[in-house]
Amino acid sequence: MRLIGSFERQVSFIFIALTLGNIGNFIFHIYMGRYLPETEYGILYRLLALLMIVSVPAATIQTVITKYTAHFKVFSQYGKIRFLLFNFLKRLSAYGFLGFLIFLAASGRIASWQHFPSNRPVMILGVLLLLSVIAPAAGGVIQGLQRFDYLGWSTILGTASRLIFGIIFVFLGLGVNGALAASILAILVGICILFFPLKFLFKPKETEEKVDFKEIYRYSAPVIFSVLFFMILTNIDVLLVGNFFDPIKAETYSTAAFVGRMILFLPLPIVVVMFPKASELYAQRRDSSYILKRSLLYVGLLAGGATLVCFLFPSLIIKLIWAGKYQASTPLVGKFALAMTLFGLVNILLFYQLSIHRFKYLYWTGALTLIQIVAITLFHNTLSQVVWILVVNGLLLFIVNQFLVWMPKRVPLRAQKTTEDTEKIL
Repeated sequence: MRLIGSFERQVSFIFIALTLGNIGNFIFHIYMGRYLPETEYGILYRLLALLMIVSVPAATIQTVITKYTAHFKVFSQYGKIRFLLFNFLKRLSAYGFLGFLIFLAASGRIASWQHFPSNRPVMILGVLLLLSVIAPAAGGVIQGLQRFDYLGWSTILGTASRLIFGIIFVFLGLGVNGALAASILAILVGICILFFPLKFLFKPKETEEKVDFKEIYRYSAPVIFSVLFFMILTNIDVLLVGNFFDPIKAETYSTAAFVGRMILFLPLPIVVVMFPKASELYAQRRDSSYILKRSLLYVGLLAGGATLVCFLFPSLIIKLIWAGKYQASTPLVGKFALAMTLFGLVNILLFYQLSIHRFKYLYWTGALTLIQIVAITLFHNTLSQVVWILVVNGLLLFIVNQFLVWMPKRVPLRAQKTTEDTEKIL
């Protein structure tokens, strides 16, 4: 029963922390949608979607660091964790600076592609990228060490900072630029909290032990493509709509996407806890399928219930969130919620397969990601048509990944032990 107590307890804390963070982000977006000048909220939402895609390498590094930190923790190899942290900090800082320079150079073209009136928000987004790629190094070590308390507090306080400064900056008339500046300050707060429990790694007594980066790079490749595919699957539609439709319809789509994508955040606390635990069990040659089953169950219940509410009361939800604005987005809300529920389940399956070193899913996921982009490019007569493409693709991904996860179960996973053994170690 220790597995149940430990897993549920940690998931509950992360769920509370991410829920509070999501509430803060929710209020942030509501405020921006109501008080930013006309069409500027659509600009903000699309820029943040673009950031999600271009910061994939950084998000990938957090997953990789989590994986190997969990492995080194099993054998108390804290010198290797120190070496891992410091080396990735150097690499990520260089990547962030390069990304900043690229955004500065390409800001005019990006603004023209998305029909922005100015390239200044794109330039500020470059600064945001520079800082956002540093946090995953510390975040990955914290998650791998299973210090979920600091991970949760960094989310809560970072989001609170973003909300407070965002309201102040927009109130002062800084518009979308102020909203992006608030996001920069939020990342700085989060970074400070994440580094605090890692101070023991900076002490001389923690002698560095070199890590075989060749192995890490080999593992990084499937992680990069996994995160990249998922970010494209759940964000590229907003950018394509911004290109294919006029600013008013793009704004309508963005507001509906925000409501629907709130559901995508429900599985995050489960993924945060499931991944390092499944990785640790794999390193110890123990069965981790029990964790996967419970993770899928919880995501199905949480996201499925939220989707039902979105289908039953879409107009009420839009009224409550946007105070009567953006009523044209009402027909899209339920379908968006369904698509994000499917993607949330897919995310659990992707990260589980990463934790047990199964990578065949990459071919299917990559193919269906390309199909989604092509489908939206060819068939975008209406906004509703775009959302249905997401729904169908999400369903196909879920079916394919279920097949890939459970069909090989006849072959033991690295000499798996019983579920009873799994319960004992956690």
